[in-house]
Amino acid sequence: MVLSYPVKLTAEGDHVLVDFPDLPEAHTWGEDRDEALARAVDALTTIVGACMRDGQPVPRPSRRRGPTVPLPPLAGAKVELYNAMVEQGVNRAELGRRLNWERPRVDRALDVLHISRIDEIEHALAAVGKRIELRVV
Repeated sequence: MVLSYPVKLTAEGDHVLVDFPDLPEAHTWGEDRDEALARAVDALTTIVGACMRDGQPVPRPSRRRGPTVPLPPLAGAKVELYNAMVEQGVNRAELGRRLNWERPRVDRALDVLHISRIDEIEHALAAVGKRIELRVV
């Protein structure tokens, strides 16, 4: 599942502002629509990563009409891992025990900015009863 968040684009002077209704802390801008949407991926990834580091829930994207910004696939898989852990009450130490991983490895698996191997994320998802399904369109 691709996590694609709706955005509100607002022209203001020579810039286009981007706001995320589902993540009110996330904002960015660009000189035009394309640049604003390109920057929005970084803003989205950054705010989602901050939520995860701070132990805050990562909201699911709402269904709204208009433009959306997807999380990169690996980051999306990490968010799904994190959300499954929250839903099941599994903390980082418990995930480490289930996987026989040291804490730094668990932390990297939950860091949306770290380029993890997809097989490690797949293994971690299996530890919380989830799996990855890949679809190319």
